[in-house]
Amino acid sequence: MDDIISDLTKAELEGEQLTDEEVAMSAIGLLGAGNETTTKLISNIFYCMLFDKPGVYQELRADISLVPKLIEEVLRFRFTAHMDRKVAQDTDVFGHPMKEGQVIVAWLGAANRDESEFAHAEEFDIHRPNNQHHLSFGAGPHFCLGAPLARMEARIALAAFVKRFADIRPAEGFEVTEHLADSVLGQSLESLPILVDNGK
Repeated sequence: MDDIISDLTKAELEGEQLTDEEVAMSAIGLLGAGNETTTKLISNIFYCMLFDKPGVYQELRADISLVPKLIEEVLRFRFTAHMDRKVAQDTDVFGHPMKEGQVIVAWLGAANRDESEFAHAEEFDIHRPNNQHHLSFGAGPHFCLGAPLARMEARIALAAFVKRFADIRPAEGFEVTEHLADSVLGQSLESLPILVDNGK
């Protein structure tokens, strides 16, 4: 078989191979990281254009070069990235006690709203000069290997859509609470019905 999961079952380093559990966990990680994150990103892009900054779609229509800036601002503003870690030994951080074996969750999205890094952080602004400094893909040795692919997929999809459709608007009667689902990323959009204008 010529696929990445089969490659994982055959991978070997200094005579050692991955266990079945390691292969399964890697496959689950690839599914979540390689599929769900990108589909959620695209849903968030359209949500931001419709509800966080109505009118920005027409900006893209007038200047397609703004697509990457919009994607970065969506990643900063609306991406519910988080990391969970198991506490290795009893400790405390800023006075909060943590016991060995407990799991803690760091919401990276909170750092993306840090006013010391992003002025007017609660505003959606595709012209923000440093919006690419977000932590939605992690940082340092934990930076997401798939970040360039996710950006490319979103850029191609959005640019093609903007060139094809003259405008977008929310579906009548849309209630966001009816379209939310729990996912590996936390609460996110399961679907986002929109109406499109085919005019040129």
